Amino acid sequence: MTSSAHTDQPTNPTTTGAGYVAALLEHDRLHPAALDLDLERPAVRAIIALFVELKTGEHADGGWNGGDTVSTLARWFTGLGIDPGRSAPSLIRGLARAVERPGPTAEKDCAELALPALQAYREHTGARAGDFDDPEVLIEVGGDLIADLFHLARDAGLTPDALIDPALRHLHDETPHDSDRRG
Repeated sequence: MTSSAHTDQPTNPTTTGAGYVAALLEHDRLHPAALDLDLERPAVRAIIALFVELKTGEHADGGWNGGDTVSTLARWFTGLGIDPGRSAPSLIRGLARAVERPGPTAEKDCAELALPALQAYREHTGARAGDFDDPEVLIEVGGDLIADLFHLARDAGLTPDALIDPALRHLHDETPHDSDRRG
């Protein structure tokens, strides 16, 4: 059940990571290749386990209950760290960020973007001094900044959720498997 890898895939992101990911997906859609079903690879075993789970719920006529199938797929994607409620463009942007800045570097880069804002906020308000590597300092100063952003949102006629929801989407896009981590 193995085959050689398909070699004429796009290999160089030409404009952006999103363009590269979209090109890979489109290439595979237009030029399906035989897949390498190497059972040594965890991804292959996960796909086979999904198929077995789907077949377990199969009706006598060979059909699958649509609701059960959707629930099984949603649970499977969630287990992979993919939010089934997320739009396809959002998923591609998240994958692109991982291609552009793989692994912990992406999270570190984004965290470093927040540091000047926290420092400026602390200087402006006289908030607690200390190193932002200290969780207590980060919680106090970061919490105060977020609370003031909520006040700003309310002044603009918005709820705090208007800031929280897109912030969590950005976080999920920038760190695709972060949803499993809790502090």
